[in-house]
Amino acid sequence: MEKIQEGSQTIKIVSYHEGLARSVADMWTKSKDSWGGTGKTEEQVLEQQQSSDNLDTFLAVMGEEVVGYCGFSVYKEDIGALYVPLLNVRPDFHGKKVGKKLLLHALTKAIEQKWPRLDLYTWAGNLKAVPLYKRCGFFWEDNDKYTHLMNFIPTVRNNELINYYLKDMDWYADLKRNLEIKPDGEIVHGFTHYEYVWQKEQESVIVKFEKTGRGISYIETKDFQIELMMGHHECIEEIEQQVYLKIKNKTTKPVSLQAWADNYGRIKGSFAKTMEIQANEEITVPSPFIVKEGDEPAEGKTFPTLKVDLSINGLETSLQLGVFPKPPITIETKEIEAILVKGMNTYLDLELKNNLNKDISASITIPLNNHLLFEGDKYSFTLAKNENKWIRIPVKVKSSGCFKERITCGIFENDCHLLSMEKEITLGLKGIGMQFVVENEKAWKVYNGPHLLSISKTDQATEIKGTDFTLFAPAIGKPYSNELSKQKPYQVSEEIVNSSIAFKMFYKSSDFPGIDIVLTNELFAEGYMKRWVTLINNRIGEQELSLQETFYDSWQQLYLPLKGEVVSFNELSAVSPSELASKDISGNWYFSSQNSSPFGVAWDKQSKIKMDSWKMHIESTAILKSHETFDFPPISINLGAYRNWQDWEVAVEGIVEEGKRTVVKEIMFEFNEGNPIKENASPSTVRIRTFRNQPLIGETTFTINEKDIQTVAINTNETEVYQVNNPNTLHFGLNKINTSTTLPSKKMEIDELFFVPSADNIKTDIIEEEGLTVYRVSNGIVTFKASPVYYPGIYSIEANDKQWLEHSFPKPIAKSWWNPWCGGIKNGPPDLNMFSLLKEQTVCVFTTVKDKYNNEWAGLKLETNISHHQKWKGLKYVQYFVTMPGLPLLITFVEIIDHAGYRMKEEKWHTNLFMTCNDKDTCVLHIQGDKVKNKQFFVAEEEQEVNVKDNFYLSLGEEKLYYITSESAMDTEFYSNKEAIQLVSFDKAKRIENRLHTEPNYLLFAKEEISPALLKQVRRIVF
Repeated sequence: MEKIQEGSQTIKIVSYHEGLARSVADMWTKSKDSWGGTGKTEEQVLEQQQSSDNLDTFLAVMGEEVVGYCGFSVYKEDIGALYVPLLNVRPDFHGKKVGKKLLLHALTKAIEQKWPRLDLYTWAGNLKAVPLYKRCGFFWEDNDKYTHLMNFIPTVRNNELINYYLKDMDWYADLKRNLEIKPDGEIVHGFTHYEYVWQKEQESVIVKFEKTGRGISYIETKDFQIELMMGHHECIEEIEQQVYLKIKNKTTKPVSLQAWADNYGRIKGSFAKTMEIQANEEITVPSPFIVKEGDEPAEGKTFPTLKVDLSINGLETSLQLGVFPKPPITIETKEIEAILVKGMNTYLDLELKNNLNKDISASITIPLNNHLLFEGDKYSFTLAKNENKWIRIPVKVKSSGCFKERITCGIFENDCHLLSMEKEITLGLKGIGMQFVVENEKAWKVYNGPHLLSISKTDQATEIKGTDFTLFAPAIGKPYSNELSKQKPYQVSEEIVNSSIAFKMFYKSSDFPGIDIVLTNELFAEGYMKRWVTLINNRIGEQELSLQETFYDSWQQLYLPLKGEVVSFNELSAVSPSELASKDISGNWYFSSQNSSPFGVAWDKQSKIKMDSWKMHIESTAILKSHETFDFPPISINLGAYRNWQDWEVAVEGIVEEGKRTVVKEIMFEFNEGNPIKENASPSTVRIRTFRNQPLIGETTFTINEKDIQTVAINTNETEVYQVNNPNTLHFGLNKINTSTTLPSKKMEIDELFFVPSADNIKTDIIEEEGLTVYRVSNGIVTFKASPVYYPGIYSIEANDKQWLEHSFPKPIAKSWWNPWCGGIKNGPPDLNMFSLLKEQTVCVFTTVKDKYNNEWAGLKLETNISHHQKWKGLKYVQYFVTMPGLPLLITFVEIIDHAGYRMKEEKWHTNLFMTCNDKDTCVLHIQGDKVKNKQFFVAEEEQEVNVKDNFYLSLGEEKLYYITSESAMDTEFYSNKEAIQLVSFDKAKRIENRLHTEPNYLLFAKEEISPALLKQVRRIVF
C-alpha cells in the first residue's frame, strides 16, 4: 500500500471492494466534465466491476473519498503484457501526483508478478497525462490509428544484469526522459528502438527495446556496450539472413561472454559462443537464420522474434529483435462480392507487392479446379522494385463454394530465373444454397447463401458481414479470464444440417485446468444465427463457472424494452450502452436497422444483461458436476429473418397481447397526461421523460399555434412535470404546440397536436330524403349522413361546406367497373361485394363511445347481420363513425360482435371511400415525397393506380382531407379513372381480451398543410 500526504490527510492506494462502489461512482460523477460523460451510479459501478476482467482495481482514497482509479488487467491484444484499461483522477486532485502514484503502484504489481511490460491507450491530445506516462517509463508507439503506450520497466526490474548496474540508482528518480508530446522511437534499418537512460553522477545505464520484438536490443553500461543487429527489419521468407551480435569492452579488463540461441517456430537458427573480449576490444559475431513461410504478423502484436540469451561476467540477460517476414511477392486475393451462379463471367483480382529490392518479372501458374475456369493456366506481369499493383484475371464460374488452390509463382530478373514461391489462394465464392467454411491467414469465414461470419484468428472476435456488430471472445470465470482472445483453438470443425452450418472451435483452458471449452457459431440460410458456449468439466468434483459474452453494436434505429415500454431511439443522437441502466432493461431482446436491414439480438431470460461504456455483457452461471458437459443458453441474432421489432419480440418472448405492443420515444414531452383532447383553457401540464441515464437539464420554450407562451428551466433529475400556461392561444379544433429545448450539447424541437372541442352539443336528427330515412350527425364543422336502407355505410360527408364523397343516393347504379355502385364510405370483410351486401340487414342508431382517455365521442353505429352469404353467414359487425363538437375530425372503426366461427386474424378488413368526382368538384391526390416536394394526381382519361401510406392528402380547392390509417394498416390504394376516384385501405382485426375490432381510420379536414410526423399523432386516439 502506497501513501501520499495531502495537507494533513493521507491518500492511500487500496484495492477496490464493493464497500467503495458509492465513492467510486461519486468520483466518476465529479469527473464527468473531464471525460465528457454523464457520471455513474453506485449500481453501475457494482455491475461494471462484477463484469470486469481486471486482475485488480487500484483506488486512491483520501479519508472516505475515492479520488483516483486505475484498472489492472491482462492485455487482450498481445501476449506478455498487463494493461491499464482505465485511469482517472478526480479533477480537484489534478496536479497532486495521484495519477503518478497509481501508475507506479500498477508497475510495482507488474514487477512483483514478473510480467514483461504494462500497456495502456490514451488520446494524442492528452496534454496532461502523456508527460506523466513518459516520466513513468511509457513509450508512445508511432501509429496513425491509435495512441498506444508500452512500459518495459517490469522487464528492466526483473533483469539480473541491468539491475546489477542500477543497484545504486533509483529507477524513477534517475530516469532521464524526453517528455515531448509526440511518438517515441529511433528508426534504424526499419527497426524502431525505444531508449531508457539512467544517470547518476558520472555513471549511466542505457537500455533500448525494439518495438516489434518487445524485448531488449541494446545495453550500455560503464563496462560494456552490447547490441543485437540486423541489416533489414523486413526478412524475405526461406532466404538465409544474418543477425549480428556486437559487443564492445569499455574496460581495461577482459569481459567474459556466453551467448546461446536455439530459436523455434518460424525462425530457424542457432549458435553457441563462449569468448572473452579483451580490454577496449570490439567484436561482431554473425549468425545465419531463416524465417519460414507463414502468416504476416498482425499490427500491434509481437512479431516473430529472434532471441539470444547472454551471460556477461556471470550476469544473465537476453537480447531480441522482432522481424517482419515477407514472401518475395505478397499476393493478396480480393473477395468477389457478388452472389455467384454457374456460368457467370467475373474477375479474380489480385493485389501484388514486390518485396525484393530489384525489378522483376513473374508468372503465376493456376491449376485446374472445380470452381473457376481461367482462360489460360499462366499469367505474367512485371513489378518494379518495391512496387504495388493489382491485376484482374477474367474467370467463368463453374460452381460456388470454397476455392482453395496452391499457385506457383516463378520470379525472374533480366529473364534469368531468380527463385520460385508457392502461395495458397483461398476464396469464398458465395452462392444461393451454398454452405461452407473458408480458412485463410487472418480468419475463418462461414458462408451460408448470402450471409457471412468472419472469425478473426487474431483475437477470436466474430463479425457479421453487412453489420457493425461484433461478438468478442467469450470469457469464463469469475474472475473472468480473457485467455480465449489470445488462444488459437486446437481444433475446428463444421457441421451442416438442413439450412444451417455450425462452426465449432475447441479450446483447453489454461486458467481453469481441466475445463474444455467449445464455441459454436451456427448460421442459418434464412438470416438467423445462434451462438453458444459448451463447457466440459474433466475434473473430479463440482465447479461453479460463469460465462460472459461481450458484444458491440452501433445501435442504429434501435427498439429496446425499457421500464416496461418498447422505446425507440431513432430521432436524437446515437445512444451508447453507458447511457442506459441495466436494471431498466425489461426484455431479453433488442431490434435495430443496420444500413436499413433488419437486425436483432436476443438472450436467455435467466441471463443478465449489463451495460458497459461502449459494449454489452451477457452473463450466465452454471454448476458443472464431475465430467459433465454443459451448454450455456445461446445468443440469438436476427440477420433479416424477422423484418420488424414486433415479429422479433414474438420470436423471442412468445405471443404478446397485441394491444400492449406499443412504442414510445426515448424523450417524451407528454402534454395533458397524453390525452390529445383538451376540453378547456386551463393551464396544461407537460411531463418530460428520458429513458437515458443522462438527465435533461436546460430550458424549454413552449409555442402554441405559433405564439411563444413561456420559457421554463428544466431539470428532470429534480422533476418531470412542468406547467404550461396557454392564455388566449387555444382555439376550437386542431391546435399545435411546439417545444424547443436547449441542452448544453444540443437543441431539439418537438411538435405535438391536440384538439379542443367546442362547448356546443353534437346535433343528431332523423330526416327523410328522397323517400328514405336518413340519419344525420353534425358537430358544427363536419356533417355526415347514413341511410341503412340505401347503403350499409355513410354516403355523405360535408366539411367546411365541401362535399367529399361521391354517391348515387337514393338508389344504387352501375358506374365504371362497379355494379351495383353506391359510393360513400364503408368498412367490411373481404369477399363480400356490394351486390351480396345489399341483401343483408343493416340497422343504424345514434351512439356514444369513449376512447382510452375517457373522452366521449358521438355519432353513428351501423350494425350489419350476414344471414345470406355462403361464407360469412352468421357474421355480425358494427361500423362506428364518431366525432366530437367543433372538431374537423371523423373517426371510423369496426367491432366484430359475432365472428361466425372464424378466428379473424388473417382476414383483411377494408375501408372503401369514393371521393368527389364531378364537373363542379374533383379531388386531387397530393403526395409529399423526399425528392419531389408535392406530386399531384388528377382525374384523367387514363386509369391511375398509386399506393400511399403516411405522406399524402386529398384537396378540394384550398380544403384538404388527410386520411390517416392505423400504423399496422397496409398501404392505401388510390385509383382513379374519368368517372371515379376510389381510396381503399386494409387492416387486420385485433383481439384484445374478449374484444375483436379494427384500429381506427381518421379523416382530418384542414386548410393548412400538416406534416406526416404530426399526423401520426392522431393515432393516439384509440377505443
